[in-house]
Amino acid sequence: MKIDEGDFANTLETIRKSAKKEYDKNNFVIGVGGDHSISYGLVKAFLEKHPEGGLIVFDAHFDCMDNFYPPTHEDWLRVLIENDKFSKVLLLGARKSHKIEREFAEKNKLAVSRELNLELIKNFIKDLKEIYVSIDIDVLDSRYAPGTGWPEKDGIVPEQLKKILEFLKSTGKIKGMDLVEVSPPKDVNNITNKVAVSLLSVFF
Repeated sequence: MKIDEGDFANTLETIRKSAKKEYDKNNFVIGVGGDHSISYGLVKAFLEKHPEGGLIVFDAHFDCMDNFYPPTHEDWLRVLIENDKFSKVLLLGARKSHKIEREFAEKNKLAVSRELNLELIKNFIKDLKEIYVSIDIDVLDSRYAPGTGWPEKDGIVPEQLKKILEFLKSTGKIKGMDLVEVSPPKDVNNITNKVAVSLLSVFF
């Protein structure tokens, strides 16, 4: 896949097209990054293949700031909800938000939980046949994931997240996923990279 570093809108479209080709082959799609905005292209491709699908996002932040295009890591989820009229979203682990984001979430009835509530997850997916999972590594407590752009304390521990991911995989409903916002230059003793690999291993 060729990436145009000077044209981010084109890059997101390239990501979407590449992912769509894999979905059309009925392949499982995995994205790894990098900026959380790549999820916008990946989720759009998922929804083209599975228009009735749902999205579960694990993130310390709402990612619902003012709507800009092309979307950034601060607003990609808002753009997806607002511009693409997508509402089947569950946001888990969120503990840091701006007033703008909270107002947007309330207005659009965005399901948000700071905790990894298994019953909430089960209720969300019960009528869904296909799910996309997006993991921002900063959903973890900063002790376990210092190597990211916006680390946040008081987060969940890797074992909690891994158990939830294993449950989701066991349903057979996950058709694509991504793990993003890992920044090796900011890591400490390779902690974040190791955790990221451990989480990704659930899907292999």
